[in-house]
Amino acid sequence: MKKFVFALFASLGLVGFVLAEEFNGGLSKVEGSKVTITKEAPGGGKGAGAGKKGAGAGKKGAGKADPQPAAEPVVYDLAPGAVIGKGVADADKKGSFKLEGTAFANGVMNEAFKDAKDTSVRVHVTTADEDKGAVKKGQVTELLVIPAKGAFGGKKGGKATDK
Repeated sequence: MKKFVFALFASLGLVGFVLAEEFNGGLSKVEGSKVTITKEAPGGGKGAGAGKKGAGAGKKGAGKADPQPAAEPVVYDLAPGAVIGKGVADADKKGSFKLEGTAFANGVMNEAFKDAKDTSVRVHVTTADEDKGAVKKGQVTELLVIPAKGAFGGKKGGKATDK
């Protein structure tokens, strides 16, 4: 019976971590403890449903993708004690990022965010899934600056060549 109870609590504890929302997006504005972020579509493009291939295949008008609305920017509150720093790809979880080194001492006032007025800064965001003390549901608990798309060098689908 003890093993069953332990397994139940362990499972419930792990599910709590999974429920937090994680996504990539473009940070375009920082105002105090509020950040404006436009979510990237799961396929990596902007807007809902971007990145779909072969939409309508086998039907009349095959090859034409359904037009998708662009994602709207959303204002998020930063949670007290939010981790803000540089992100690096997490080898354990595909498409996820983890903190590289230590968090920025000055948070969103770091120079990594200075270009947010002119161009969007690519970030990986984790939000709280429930109220927990001073952290409220939907607040950003982790904000990591990640490399812009195509910043890894080489051609998509090909190999980088040395000439």
